[in-house]
Amino acid sequence: MASTGKRRASKSSGTLFGAMFFFAGAFFLTIFTGKPLLEWMQMQGWQPMQAQIIEAELQSDRSDDGSRLYSVSGSYRYRFDGREYSGNRVSLHTGSDNIGSYQRDLYRRLDRAQGRFFPGWVNPDNPAESVLDRDLRWRLVLFPGLVSSVFILLGAGVWYLTWRRQPVLDQSLLDRTPWLARSEWSVEGIYSNSRATLAICWFVALVVSAIGLPMLAASLVILENREYLFFAAILIVLLIAMGSSWYRAIHKTIEHRRFGPVPVVLDPFPGQIGGRVAGYLPFPRRFGLADRFELILQQMHTRTRRNHKGSDVSETDCLWELKSRGRLRNIPGGSRLYFAFAVPEDMKSSRIEDGDGYWWSLKVRCRMQGVDFDREYEIPVFRVPGVEVKPERAAARPKHGRASFEKAEDARGGASMRTAPAPSRSSPQFSRSAANANPAPLVKGQVDFTKEIEQFLDIKQRAGELVVSQAPGKQKLAKPLMVYALLFLAIGIGVAFTDAPLLFPLAFSAFGFLLLIMGVLMLTTGYETSIGRDRVVHRILRFGKERKRLSWPRSQIRGLGLELGASSSGGKRVEYFNLVLQHRNGEKIKICSGLEGKQAAAQLQQDLGMLTSLKSVDTYAG
Repeated sequence: MASTGKRRASKSSGTLFGAMFFFAGAFFLTIFTGKPLLEWMQMQGWQPMQAQIIEAELQSDRSDDGSRLYSVSGSYRYRFDGREYSGNRVSLHTGSDNIGSYQRDLYRRLDRAQGRFFPGWVNPDNPAESVLDRDLRWRLVLFPGLVSSVFILLGAGVWYLTWRRQPVLDQSLLDRTPWLARSEWSVEGIYSNSRATLAICWFVALVVSAIGLPMLAASLVILENREYLFFAAILIVLLIAMGSSWYRAIHKTIEHRRFGPVPVVLDPFPGQIGGRVAGYLPFPRRFGLADRFELILQQMHTRTRRNHKGSDVSETDCLWELKSRGRLRNIPGGSRLYFAFAVPEDMKSSRIEDGDGYWWSLKVRCRMQGVDFDREYEIPVFRVPGVEVKPERAAARPKHGRASFEKAEDARGGASMRTAPAPSRSSPQFSRSAANANPAPLVKGQVDFTKEIEQFLDIKQRAGELVVSQAPGKQKLAKPLMVYALLFLAIGIGVAFTDAPLLFPLAFSAFGFLLLIMGVLMLTTGYETSIGRDRVVHRILRFGKERKRLSWPRSQIRGLGLELGASSSGGKRVEYFNLVLQHRNGEKIKICSGLEGKQAAAQLQQDLGMLTSLKSVDTYAG
């Protein structure tokens, strides 16, 4: 009942949110595009006349951004069917603007014609209606129309996502074979989100262009005022934004047309926790020896939490990953990319519905000439009933108070798992072939990070306390940060010797100096935390001297938590984690900083928890 109420509230919020965009876009589309177009079409049936200009005036106002807006007003007399009329509408478009020199040019024409006749147009059905210039200014119609259409599409998109019909899951399948409950999980092949990504890329390109083109047109006024540097900055930003969005959309279109809808075929189906995730991708073309693929199997976790502002925030974390090159085999009419991963026994099964829960992702990438192949698949990975999985050795628990982790290995609660035997066709798991029919080497992930942890931290027993020490300079991000700092400082100094404005060298130098300070602090900061039975004492050391000391009663400690400290994304994404002690009031003590990899950090969290009897906690929970 609670989940039903939450879904109804979510649909109500989505409906209101979509309505704001949709009706705002419809309103502006009607006022700025629909109304002028309708009047322009009606005026095509008006008849010409000669108006005597009485007066003309050019009005000028300043907008909020300091630019000048112009509008022309005037009055005139004209005769139609023997009767005299007066009018004051000089243009099809009303209001003021600064797009081009239209307003000033029109004023000069009217001013020169004062006391003389000027061509205009009169409505034969209502001679009191008239206009001097009935031309449609396309820039005043097209740009607002594009922006308004984007708002309408956004609103309609929100409505679609809110009210789209979710597939009805077969409850009997959920109980027996949940991997068959979702229609997109097919034994014959599972397709990626390539088409949805392609649609999103084109939508983003249109949105950015619909916003960027009017901004570019409006910035021409800045050019007329000879503010060349400001205009160049706006032009560069807009061209980068529009160019990158269009490049990605075109790139994804070429990639989709080149490879088509490439499915992933799991064999056995589904992937098995404690066993194998294996199969192949069939390509409609052959590849050369230089084409090297990378396959990444990841277990992801999506959750919705409430932040400090009271809003629901969706977060997705990668809990585990394994990489493989696979094995490429050419076949008649194309090729197949085979893969095989060994999955540990302590993983979670796939979610059945979109939303919160655990799910498995298979990313397949290949850099090649022309356009790269880049797809992501959500695949079913489950603990299959009736298939026994045996660990290679029993898990050992660490003994409290030992000085080393050597006798506390496998404290994460499991060791590397043997590949489960291939199931028969009568088992709940379906397989097209024997396990040895897949030519790809079986990739097994690292399950014991004791060596990495010992190189990163010093853990020892001292006077009944467990002392965890991180020496200065152990953070791997420190040296790359120093390199970037020196690079930005060099650019700032180099730009200072050019004719560039002072803002540029100051900005580059300030950013480089900030990175330099952060790098120096990482290289010179160490931590020492003593965890005893009654009290925890934490010391922050810098340049070998104590800079700060904190002391907490152990009874007030909530537990051990992990936080993502930083991440780098060069050739691959690398995450660095901090291990923290959290107080019941929400304060945190950083035991160590910058440990590479979620799996190593999770093992350290569990090992220290077993050595100190402190529980693992979610540091984002209240």
